[in-house]
Amino acid sequence: MEGPSTLAQTPNHHASLLNATANFLDFRDDLVALNDSLPLLYVVRAEQDTVVSGWAEINTPTARIEAFGGHMMFWEQPERFNQILDEYLSQVGKRS
Repeated sequence: MEGPSTLAQTPNHHASLLNATANFLDFRDDLVALNDSLPLLYVVRAEQDTVVSGWAEINTPTARIEAFGGHMMFWEQPERFNQILDEYLSQVGKRS
């Protein structure tokens, strides 16, 4: 299995589609419903940390929050993002 340092950066066209799609969706109710049944991971830009942490503390207290970067962390900082994602997927895999 490849480690985060060997993974490629998300192609620009995929990154822009992911970003555009998220602008029109609201997953809050889904996240609240998943709180006790699945580990949750929020990767948000650094400036959103206070808002997301406050909401998560009330609505999804078991969620892990990673706040860094400016806009599209999976594209701007792929090694850090992939490391966080690998850790999360390992945690989810242990629940199966």
